[in-house]
Amino acid sequence: MAALIVVLAVALAYVQVLGGPFLWDDRLLILGAPLVDRDASLGEYLRQPFWAGSNGPAVDSYYRPFVTLSFALDHWLHGSNAGGYHLTNLGLHVTCALLLFVLIRKSGVRPITASLVASGWALQPRLAEAAAWISGRTDLIASMFVLGSLLCWGRSSRRRVGAGVLIAAGLFAKESAVAAVPAVAVIEWMNQDHNVATRTKLVAVGRALLPVFAAVCAALAARFRVVGVHVEGEALGFGRRAVTVLDAVGTYVAMVLDPFRPRAVIGRPGAPTWWTVVLGGCVLVAIAALAVHQRRHRWRPSTAVGFTLAAAALLPVLQIVPIPSRTLTADRFLYLPTAGLVIALAPRLDRALALRRTAWLLASAALVSLGWSTARRAAVWSDEVAFWVQTYLETPSNNSAAATDLVGVLYRAGLYRDALALSERERWYDDPAKRQARFNSALCLDRLGRPEEALALLRATRAQHHRPDTEAEIAVLELKLGQWDSARSRLTALVNAGYEPARPLLQHLPDYERARAELARVPETAVAERAKLATFLGDETTAVAAWLRATSDPGTSDATLRDALRFLVQTGDPAAIATVARRYIARHAALPPDLGAMVSERLDEIDRATAVLPRLGLAADPARSQR
Repeated sequence: MAALIVVLAVALAYVQVLGGPFLWDDRLLILGAPLVDRDASLGEYLRQPFWAGSNGPAVDSYYRPFVTLSFALDHWLHGSNAGGYHLTNLGLHVTCALLLFVLIRKSGVRPITASLVASGWALQPRLAEAAAWISGRTDLIASMFVLGSLLCWGRSSRRRVGAGVLIAAGLFAKESAVAAVPAVAVIEWMNQDHNVATRTKLVAVGRALLPVFAAVCAALAARFRVVGVHVEGEALGFGRRAVTVLDAVGTYVAMVLDPFRPRAVIGRPGAPTWWTVVLGGCVLVAIAALAVHQRRHRWRPSTAVGFTLAAAALLPVLQIVPIPSRTLTADRFLYLPTAGLVIALAPRLDRALALRRTAWLLASAALVSLGWSTARRAAVWSDEVAFWVQTYLETPSNNSAAATDLVGVLYRAGLYRDALALSERERWYDDPAKRQARFNSALCLDRLGRPEEALALLRATRAQHHRPDTEAEIAVLELKLGQWDSARSRLTALVNAGYEPARPLLQHLPDYERARAELARVPETAVAERAKLATFLGDETTAVAAWLRATSDPGTSDATLRDALRFLVQTGDPAAIATVARRYIARHAALPPDLGAMVSERLDEIDRATAVLPRLGLAADPARSQR
């Protein structure tokens, strides 16, 4: 019954995420990953870095094959239905909560207290990032294997080998799973005879951990073979690095003490705040004092194991070694550390609840409050527009990550003028990563029918090193402007450098030349033909006008009407979509189900994006929402 309370509490808070979309990195790790949407052998997953082939950030230091494999299994079961992926995340989160419940019970805590504590942990608003975001399952899978290994550990060789295998599996999901090694070491140390010499105890613990060491070495060897040794992230120097570590420590402590204000983008490495640096220093001093206290007053096993797990799980994300992240900390990084804290503190809470009825009332009120806040946070994660608007408004101008992704939301909704205005703001941010803003501005200018300005903007950064995607966009703009030789030279260089997205552009360059020449010859009256040619060339301004003219003719074929709608749904022009949809309905009384769903979904997306423009300080144009 107590375990059922945990399941029900988590399900009630998170059930709404089953209707949530693919969000943020999901688009790259799932929708844009070759290993997810095709059949592959286990060996192929084990031989690829986490971001391989995703068109995402150029990150080579992450090796998480079990996460990619889980995405592939979800794709096999659910296709592109995001709800199925969210269901898997919810199942993993419930599993971790139940494993934590059993671990707490093993430390002698009463069932009802264990249920309350495990539910409280699972309902932390800051853990919603791991549970409600599909890509956050890295922490879910790693934590599941770590907690499972702590339960599995025992005196028999079979249990120790099993624990080692589980830890290795956790390392195939996320690097923080290494925290299980010192945790089981502490378990074994506490189980040793205290009257035996320290050296003898160390030898005994070392022997007991041999299966774990073997499994971890195997996982590390597989990782090294695939990604080698990469140190990615901003180089800060020793002094700034030390301050950044203190900043990270202080920020994590503040996040634990304040669970009701989760954030998707928190801080930036190298941009510390004085109070978190001071807090981080105080925390390190307190940890040293606790270590001394432990030597004088022996902790109970669950306390020692819990604190060890919490500290070891945080070490990889304290910025001690540069990591490829645009944020200083992240809510999901607290998933395993807070589980460790719960294991350590549950017995004390059980004693407090056993003595005072008032404590039960306070604990129950806290649990309800956590559940309510988590449900609200899960609702934000279930709506892409609401998520990015809130994240943008919460994030200071020293980190442009939220602004960049919100520009992408407006851009995909076809609100190019608003996306351009937002990207222009982003260019004033105090963030080295704001180079993406110039690229985004160029994309918006191109969509607004101003390719010359877009090309000039990108070429103005010529003194800087262009990323391959920027070079490819320059080539695309050159193609649109008929600068064939320059485009051919640029694309050839990209292909020779191994940038595969440039290869199809180079292969079809003669087709673009012919289509451009043909568009110049086709008379204005042949609007359907001009629309198709402009669509092929990516000339959106010409194509939208041509499709509208083509579908205004009563004799327009059904195929032309359908082609026009499919193109306009991609461009995001709501007035044009509604106009052509009405013309189709006037002829056939209704849109085909598949096309009708596309139109309805697209117009709803545009309306939701348009509705938040005033919150961003952008004026909404009533013409955008014409139906």
